[in-house]
Amino acid sequence: GMGLRSAIVHVDVDNVEDMYGGYISAARILYMFLVGLDMDIAALRHATHRCVAFTYATVAASLLLAAVVSSGMYGSMMHSPVKTPELLAATLMLALTNTSSIAVARIAAELKLTVTENGRLVVAAGIATNLICILGDGVLSSTTRAKGKIEGVARGEHQIRKGFLALAVAAGAVWMVRPAVTRINKRNVGQHHVGVRDLAVMLLASWLGGNIPQFLGFDGMPTSFALGLAFPREGAAARSVADALAPPVKGIMLPFYFATIGMRMNFNSMSGAIIVPGVLITLLGLFGKAIGAAAVASYLSMPLSDALRFSVLLNIKGHVDTMNMKFAKSEGVGNRSNT
Repeated sequence: GMGLRSAIVHVDVDNVEDMYGGYISAARILYMFLVGLDMDIAALRHATHRCVAFTYATVAASLLLAAVVSSGMYGSMMHSPVKTPELLAATLMLALTNTSSIAVARIAAELKLTVTENGRLVVAAGIATNLICILGDGVLSSTTRAKGKIEGVARGEHQIRKGFLALAVAAGAVWMVRPAVTRINKRNVGQHHVGVRDLAVMLLASWLGGNIPQFLGFDGMPTSFALGLAFPREGAAARSVADALAPPVKGIMLPFYFATIGMRMNFNSMSGAIIVPGVLITLLGLFGKAIGAAAVASYLSMPLSDALRFSVLLNIKGHVDTMNMKFAKSEGVGNRSNT
């Protein structure tokens, strides 16, 4: 009805992934900044121990299950394109462990789970799991490149240097956000909202802070989330930023974010060779997360039914799996016929 299909099918692009990748990255950066800004810091500090325990249990169970399954998978491949069993295990570990922090946070908000302590716990665990997998994907990609030929060594070392630069930029941005916003609040003391110029400066700085790591070849989501957490809640600045970003991001960008995920999928190319392994990986992910959640439920005084429901929510996949599959394809873990 909106003419989207006609616009999409007439766009002449060689790689649909590249076409929508920039939009998806932008939506993730802005939304995760809002998630960090909406976080209750006091409640998060109070639940740190429980969050670490829940995240550790679900991640450890998924990693262990992937390690066990990958050994059997590699042995059953008669003509495997996979370079090493370790590479297959690492790729499968990321695939089973990762979760989509955006989807988890959004679903929890829509279902009003964030008003409860356990609901806030699962959102924090989803974000922590996503960050762990982003870090794991970066380490896996860099170390694999460094083990290649001489040219690969150069690329790997260059990527590692860019990684340290991205960390330095992220740390500097997070360190500067509080004094900068405090100064803006002092200039607008007694006001309900800050001026247009101050608002534009804050939005631009937040955007650049999340995008600079992205320009360097890394995921900008962790930096954007950290900026939101470090942003002072008191004063007119936080209120102005939230009021300016929340309606367009939640009402326009996020719906199209999920729509672009579907736009990038070519269902016509799917066959049993893709669907069956996909279903198996989904079931393995559910099983691994359920084992971890059930194991830690009694320790956290959490009802088993809640723990199992949260484990399903934590199995929603996201952006890291896209990066993981790109890396897997480049390293021979899969090809067009058996990805």
